[in-house]
Amino acid sequence: MKKAGIAVAVVVALGLAGTAGAWYTGTQMEDVLRDAVAHSNEQIDEAFPDGSVTLELADFERGVFSSTARYDFVYPGGEDQGPVTVTIIDRLVHGPFPLSRLKQLKLVPVMATSEAVLERSDYLAPLFAASGEQPPVVITSTLGYGSSINGNFAVAPLVFDDEEMKAEFSPVTLEFATDVAGDAVLLDGRSDGMRLTAQTEAGQPFTLEMSNITLFADRHRGTSDFYLGEGRMAVETLRLEGEPGSTLVFEGLAQTDTLTEDAGNLAGTLKFDLAKATYQDHELGSAGMNWSFSRLDQVAAREINELYNQQALSVYQGEEPPEQSERWRDAIATMLAAQPQLALDLLVIRTPNGESRARAEVMLASPESFDVPAAQLVPQLLSRVDAHVQLSRPMLRDVIMYKALFEPGADPEAVALEAEVMVQMLAGMAETTRLARQEGDNLVTSLVYSDGSIMLNGKAIPAEAMQGMLALFSPASQEAAAE
Repeated sequence: MKKAGIAVAVVVALGLAGTAGAWYTGTQMEDVLRDAVAHSNEQIDEAFPDGSVTLELADFERGVFSSTARYDFVYPGGEDQGPVTVTIIDRLVHGPFPLSRLKQLKLVPVMATSEAVLERSDYLAPLFAASGEQPPVVITSTLGYGSSINGNFAVAPLVFDDEEMKAEFSPVTLEFATDVAGDAVLLDGRSDGMRLTAQTEAGQPFTLEMSNITLFADRHRGTSDFYLGEGRMAVETLRLEGEPGSTLVFEGLAQTDTLTEDAGNLAGTLKFDLAKATYQDHELGSAGMNWSFSRLDQVAAREINELYNQQALSVYQGEEPPEQSERWRDAIATMLAAQPQLALDLLVIRTPNGESRARAEVMLASPESFDVPAAQLVPQLLSRVDAHVQLSRPMLRDVIMYKALFEPGADPEAVALEAEVMVQMLAGMAETTRLARQEGDNLVTSLVYSDGSIMLNGKAIPAEAMQGMLALFSPASQEAAAE
């Protein structure tokens, strides 16, 4: 009891001592919010320079112990809409010792605590209806005196139901840590999943389910204004169910990425994983794909990102994208001058009886001119190409044999014979044309292109052969074929 009494006394003392601090904090809060809004608009303007997307502090009502702020987020509507305004109501409790924190015996002084919700409007009415008229999104956060922000982003359970489909979303929780300037962001979120039921064009029922969705990101702003660091998104199970007896399940879906910068260039990785795929409880296999890139000029990347955002926004508004061909060309030329490298570090596909792999690395270069036919341009763009493919014959048989699963009426023995014939035919064609060589149960191909010379499976082939193949993809050749 003595310990409990001491704790209560401490809470009361801090509450009394914090009264003057709460008043002082309230006088400073509006300036802090206006600075944060101004900084947010600077970032928005970098992505959408035409000023069509803005954030405004529409109103601020200051009290002694608490205040209320209203923010208007304005962005373009679709083709048939004008600008759309979404209003956010933010209820702030002044520090240094907000009552909610004192109740939890959190005695570290903070500037304020916040609870922000969407304001109901005609535009947001469907979202409020989906959440049962409860606030669909609630953001609670704590603002420290050092401009740190820690909080929780919570999305209520949502149900969208109409004649065409029904979509059910489990609650989403996202813990975050950042600062007023947004220079560093840490995210950790999860949801139990979602379920979508609808009908195909043929009138067949269709169900999509995802379970145990997780998100993690640890980012910080680099000198290029891109957010560097790492991120991961994963889905434990994705289930697709069509007509009765037709269920496809993917397990262990994950995407991870990293982004770094060095000497004015960006570098990064992107990885996809599928732990297991099954159809009607029959195992299909697994897969993985790893990409990496380096020597990506930061200035050119930022320019290309801005141009893409402008074009996407114009399409969304139903407008003709602005003419930016010279900016696109200059940005791409700057990008190529740094000799960027793109690599498929690994592509692996596994089935119960085999595994196929592929890798490729491409180094790009700046061409003498873009105004030349594709047959001349591509060799100038490619400084070096190094590719290797290992195709498993047992894996090919498995893939062809899947026909017996997806077509229940198919004769398994006939499908097995078809698979054997097709694999033998493919292997024979590959060896006859020297596009691949056989190593055990695998068909292997390697290609190296450098300085205008091509090595296919260790043997040199004329550069004219490559130019001839590229010429087939030129517009002139396609027009001639159409005639």
